[in-house]
Amino acid sequence: MTDFRVVPDALRTQAKELESTSGHYLTSSRYVADNRMGAYVLGVHGRDVATVFNDQLLLAVESKLKQTQKSIQEAAEKIAYVAWVFENKDYEYYQKFGYQNERLGN
Repeated sequence: MTDFRVVPDALRTQAKELESTSGHYLTSSRYVADNRMGAYVLGVHGRDVATVFNDQLLLAVESKLKQTQKSIQEAAEKIAYVAWVFENKDYEYYQKFGYQNERLGN
Protein backbone atom coordinates (compact mmCIF):
# COMPACT_ATOMS: atom_id res chain seq x y z
CA MET A 1 0.00 0.00 0.00
CA THR A 2 1.34 3.43 -0.92
CA ASP A 3 0.76 6.70 0.86
CA PHE A 4 1.80 10.10 -0.39
CA ARG A 5 1.36 11.90 2.95
CA VAL A 6 4.39 10.52 4.80
CA VAL A 7 6.96 13.15 3.76
CA PRO A 8 4.60 16.16 4.02
CA ASP A 9 3.44 15.02 7.47
CA ALA A 10 7.04 14.68 8.63
CA LEU A 11 7.82 18.14 7.28
CA ARG A 12 4.77 19.63 9.01
CA THR A 13 5.85 18.03 12.29
CA GLN A 14 9.29 19.59 11.87
CA ALA A 15 7.72 22.98 11.08
CA LYS A 16 5.61 22.80 14.25
CA GLU A 17 8.68 21.97 16.33
CA LEU A 18 10.58 24.90 14.83
CA GLU A 19 7.64 27.20 15.48
CA SER A 20 7.62 26.09 19.10
CA THR A 21 11.36 26.72 19.35
CA SER A 22 10.84 30.15 17.84
CA GLY A 23 8.41 30.93 20.64
CA HIS A 24 11.02 30.01 23.24
CA TYR A 25 13.48 32.47 21.72
CA LEU A 26 10.85 35.22 21.78
CA THR A 27 10.04 34.44 25.42
CA SER A 28 13.75 34.57 26.26
CA SER A 29 14.20 37.96 24.60
CA ARG A 30 11.26 39.33 26.61
CA TYR A 31 12.71 37.87 29.79
CA VAL A 32 16.01 39.66 29.21
CA ALA A 33 14.22 42.96 28.66
CA ASP A 34 11.94 42.53 31.68
CA ASN A 35 14.64 41.40 34.14
CA ARG A 36 17.25 44.08 34.22
CA MET A 37 19.89 44.22 36.94
CA GLY A 38 18.81 46.61 39.67
CA ALA A 39 20.67 49.91 39.81
CA TYR A 40 22.07 49.28 43.29
CA VAL A 41 22.64 45.53 43.11
CA LEU A 42 26.40 46.20 42.98
CA GLY A 43 26.19 48.92 45.62
CA VAL A 44 26.16 52.68 45.31
CA HIS A 45 29.51 52.76 43.53
CA GLY A 46 28.46 50.03 41.10
CA ARG A 47 25.35 51.85 39.93
CA ASP A 48 26.95 52.95 36.67
CA VAL A 49 28.24 49.43 36.05
CA ALA A 50 24.72 48.00 36.37
CA THR A 51 23.38 50.60 33.92
CA VAL A 52 26.10 49.85 31.37
CA PHE A 53 25.60 46.11 31.85
CA ASN A 54 21.85 46.38 31.28
CA ASP A 55 22.27 48.55 28.20
CA GLN A 56 24.88 46.25 26.66
CA LEU A 57 22.87 43.15 27.52
CA LEU A 58 19.83 44.58 25.80
CA LEU A 59 21.84 45.56 22.74
CA ALA A 60 23.65 42.25 22.38
CA VAL A 61 21.58 39.44 23.81
CA GLU A 62 18.02 40.62 23.31
CA SER A 63 18.62 41.66 19.70
CA LYS A 64 20.36 38.36 18.91
CA LEU A 65 17.54 36.37 20.47
CA LYS A 66 14.98 38.29 18.41
CA GLN A 67 17.00 37.82 15.22
CA THR A 68 17.32 34.10 15.90
CA GLN A 69 13.59 33.84 16.65
CA LYS A 70 12.79 35.52 13.36
CA SER A 71 15.10 33.18 11.43
CA ILE A 72 13.65 30.08 13.07
CA GLN A 73 10.10 31.28 12.43
CA GLU A 74 10.92 31.88 8.75
CA ALA A 75 12.41 28.39 8.51
CA ALA A 76 9.23 26.91 10.02
CA GLU A 77 7.08 28.77 7.50
CA LYS A 78 9.24 27.68 4.56
CA ILE A 79 9.27 24.03 5.67
CA ALA A 80 5.47 24.13 6.01
CA TYR A 81 5.29 25.53 2.48
CA VAL A 82 7.56 22.75 1.17
CA ALA A 83 5.25 20.21 2.83
CA TRP A 84 2.30 21.74 1.00
CA VAL A 85 4.19 21.65 -2.34
CA PHE A 86 5.24 18.01 -1.81
CA GLU A 87 1.72 17.00 -0.91
CA ASN A 88 0.23 18.58 -4.01
CA LYS A 89 2.90 17.21 -6.36
CA ASP A 90 2.74 13.75 -4.85
CA TYR A 91 -1.05 13.75 -5.07
CA GLU A 92 -0.81 14.63 -8.78
CA TYR A 93 1.69 11.81 -9.42
CA TYR A 94 -0.31 9.31 -7.41
CA GLN A 95 -3.40 10.12 -9.44
CA LYS A 96 -1.46 10.02 -12.69
CA PHE A 97 -0.09 6.55 -12.04
CA GLY A 98 -3.27 5.16 -10.46
CA TYR A 99 -2.02 4.84 -6.89
CA GLN A 100 -4.97 6.80 -5.57
CA ASN A 101 -7.33 4.30 -7.15
CA GLU A 102 -5.38 1.45 -5.50
CA ARG A 103 -5.70 3.16 -2.12
CA LEU A 104 -9.43 3.75 -2.57
CA GLY A 105 -9.99 0.18 -3.74
CA ASN A 106 -10.94 1.09 -7.31
